[in-house]
Amino acid sequence: MEYHEVVVVGGSHAGLSVSYRLAQNGVDHVVLERHDHVGHAWSHERWDSFTLVTPNWFLRLPDFTYDGAEPDAYMPRNGVVRYLEGFRDMVDPPIRYGADVTGLVRNGSDWRVETDGGMFRARNVVVATGYFHRPRIPCCASALPEHIAQFTPVTYKRPGDLPPGTTLIVGSSMSGVQICEDVVEAGRRCVMAIGSGNRVPRTYRGRDAFAWMVDMGWLSKPVNPVTGEERYAASMMLSGARDRHGINFHSLMGRGVTLTGRLNAIEDGVVHVGRNLNASIAQSEEFCASFKRAVDAHITDEGLDVPAARPENTDEGWPVTGPHHDEWERIDLEIEDITSVIWATGYACDFSWIREPVLDRRGFPLQTRGIGELPGLYFCGQHWLHTFASGGFFGVGEDPAHIAGHIMQRQGETHPS
Repeated sequence: MEYHEVVVVGGSHAGLSVSYRLAQNGVDHVVLERHDHVGHAWSHERWDSFTLVTPNWFLRLPDFTYDGAEPDAYMPRNGVVRYLEGFRDMVDPPIRYGADVTGLVRNGSDWRVETDGGMFRARNVVVATGYFHRPRIPCCASALPEHIAQFTPVTYKRPGDLPPGTTLIVGSSMSGVQICEDVVEAGRRCVMAIGSGNRVPRTYRGRDAFAWMVDMGWLSKPVNPVTGEERYAASMMLSGARDRHGINFHSLMGRGVTLTGRLNAIEDGVVHVGRNLNASIAQSEEFCASFKRAVDAHITDEGLDVPAARPENTDEGWPVTGPHHDEWERIDLEIEDITSVIWATGYACDFSWIREPVLDRRGFPLQTRGIGELPGLYFCGQHWLHTFASGGFFGVGEDPAHIAGHIMQRQGETHPS
């Protein structure tokens, strides 16, 4: 059984950031990566036209910020892989590829890390496996007729892979609206069953939405320590398209997408949907309006010299107010010629390989800024681990520094014989 002071599980941006901070402090460690290269999820689990929805200047791993010629562009998936490879080369981590961790258990005062190729013992373990572990697919998916092809944002790659006919997209957050545009631009018909959608304008008063979020401190605001509900809110409706256009429900309808309310059930070739369409549209537009009000107030408070606000009823040329829309109650799959369904219904954490009581009732790690409730167990890179930015390229470097500092404190304690 191989011993290390720290075992880092996961070799993507979070795990590499942890390795970098540990190496800076001279801490013995090893990084275990289940795949044969870094960036596997980016290269194999994203669709062809995928881009980040954050600008390139948002790429800010420790001592490795974006320095290219297009800071305000949005990086495609292959560019993300190259960026991660560059960070790996700079860090030069002690990484073991093809090491699939299958179990983690307490071993006295240490931890036993089980892999498909052997075991490790460590005083500390940092779980840095991200948060997009598996797509959520509702149980009612099994009620779809067998001839209907089913996809998720992980398995969908391009419109040409869809069978002829109409595509039903379930979910209206970030992945759902981007995939919907990808399908529609290929000349395909789409029906979208929407839930909630917290829309923000792609740009407002001359700046990208994320630039305003950074300035206003939104990304550094800690998660609610009691409820943690921020972790489970719908992601924002945004696109990283090169023309910097915004997305809203009216713009989708203007491009020919048929919108319905939330999917409730599937039975005998019929999808039953709720009557929440108009309420969801109104909620989405109010979220956008509140974002603009917050930016306007920030501009006034700071005395910033920026362009004036655009007319309140437009967003990149698309109307954001419209008539009351018909509320469907059912989608007949045969009548609508629906031949494929894309489940854009979010992701779930999967820490089932950790065989200790370290998760809350919703499966999220019990931790305080990455420090777990059992001695020597840490988490990094999870969505809303500590702040909005904890899981992404912009803020993931801060939590590893905090974790490394805590590990250094533990090194001063007496080691068991």
